[in-house]
Amino acid sequence: MWALHNRTRFVAERTFARDRDGAEVLLVVVKATFTISHDHAPRVAPRQASIAHTPRYRADPARSSLLHEADFALEKRRTDVLLVGNAHARDGIPTIATEVRVRVGKWQKRVAVFGDRRWTRVLGGLRLGKPEPFTSMPLSYERAFGGAGHRENPVGVGAERLAGALESTPVPNLEDRQDPLTLPEQDKRAMSFGPIARDWPARRALAGTFDERWRRERCPLVPDDFDDAFWQCAPPDQQISIEGGENVELTGVSPRGPMRFELPRLRFSFRSRVGNKLVEHPSSMHTLLFEPDENCMTFVFQSALPCHHELQSLSQTIVEEVDGQRFEAA
Repeated sequence: MWALHNRTRFVAERTFARDRDGAEVLLVVVKATFTISHDHAPRVAPRQASIAHTPRYRADPARSSLLHEADFALEKRRTDVLLVGNAHARDGIPTIATEVRVRVGKWQKRVAVFGDRRWTRVLGGLRLGKPEPFTSMPLSYERAFGGAGHRENPVGVGAERLAGALESTPVPNLEDRQDPLTLPEQDKRAMSFGPIARDWPARRALAGTFDERWRRERCPLVPDDFDDAFWQCAPPDQQISIEGGENVELTGVSPRGPMRFELPRLRFSFRSRVGNKLVEHPSSMHTLLFEPDENCMTFVFQSALPCHHELQSLSQTIVEEVDGQRFEAA
């Protein structure tokens, strides 16, 4: 019986998968949850988030955006940086617009956030009316540009124009601050910080071509043109390299103002006994998730060990923290 010995303060689990050619691979995940605050450095959370084996959606998966992706992924070349939460007006004072910014080290992303708006008919065409005041606004794809059939965001608003009733066409609350919406016929990027579902067109296209040739030559394996970038769930501009120790600034996501802190430096050792050998296998940070409304952030690290035809020889895996940075408990 193969045993997993988790000697960390965090949650760890393992599973088996098959690579693109059907070879067996051992996957081991460590999920580390920290509390974040305006008042202190990140601390190890007293309650660690459990490892997600399946995706979780905001509502009906066919009609809503992805809230959390499954934590096991065969390969990620970079870290998915995600934020799930709301934009907040400073000090809870209603505002018609604000900006949300996520900065990790030298990387940053900004999203302009507006209150509800509608198109107003004026001489010569349509223009956007004044936004309604708000104190909080979901940073979800449902509030971003898109709509049924939209490649980036099939659950968004604005892409489906109502014939003869443009004044009733919903207007997105979330925009690219460098490329604002000015005309109803414009096509814009879907601006959000959350994960992209596997069945959305832009991500699904990375899974390759499932045609008659695939059925004849590859099924049930993935197609020859499968792109490993499929395993990344963050928008492409949120897939970055992270070492740990980077300065973080989250702006516009708390009524108390910006949240600033330094990322913990986390390192893990993964060793598996295969027959008489103790094999060390490297890990990488797959996901960094900020949830400021919950005052927490979560890291997902994964290690993969090819073990085709060696499953019966695999007896144990040991996971330990190394280069230990000391953290206070929350």
